[in-house]
Amino acid sequence: MESLQLKPWGKKFFENIESEAPISLILYREDDCEIYELPDNRIIKLSSSNEGYNTVTQLCGKQNKNIVDVYQHGCFECTNHTNDDEELIYYIIMEKLNTDYIPSIIISQFVNAFQHCWFIQYKNDYIPIHRHFSYTDLKTILSNPNNPDIEIVRKYMTSYVNSENKETILSLYKETCKAYQELYLIAPDAKIDFNEGNIGFTKDGTLKYFDLQ
Repeated sequence: MESLQLKPWGKKFFENIESEAPISLILYREDDCEIYELPDNRIIKLSSSNEGYNTVTQLCGKQNKNIVDVYQHGCFECTNHTNDDEELIYYIIMEKLNTDYIPSIIISQFVNAFQHCWFIQYKNDYIPIHRHFSYTDLKTILSNPNNPDIEIVRKYMTSYVNSENKETILSLYKETCKAYQELYLIAPDAKIDFNEGNIGFTKDGTLKYFDLQ
């Protein structure tokens, strides 16, 4: 384990709580986050922040289609390495998603098109009235699969996207709408932190969102 250069929280967790050794250190941000890869296509996130932890407790144990699967969660006390105070560290074990399944340039094109087409502030052929959506509005709209705005914006996106990747981008839009609807059914108060860094894919190419709030 020491060869992996375990950081303080990881050292405490793998020596006292989890006997299975990690494969690698994926991310380390001092005083904020440690993420390790585990065997069997899993990762563990250790954090001093409980943001999104309530959502995790509702997702745990469920097999989700477009939201990351969470296998286990909990917390433990660990000595802060800067002032020797005891602090509460939250851990989440979840499935490892592939963030490189689709090239990052296509993901960026999708995110840009999605944000442009939803947060529009002017009239056009598909959005006949002057309006501006917030992320709160977006969650409310996308949580309802029968909301007509979903199809209105899809049509607008079809005309807006001028790229050879249009079919892939529209497919990502469809799966994103399903992700919002799935999360609402499991955790109605939760929300997706929508940005390209929180989009991953399963081995078969299914889009899934992680880092939920």
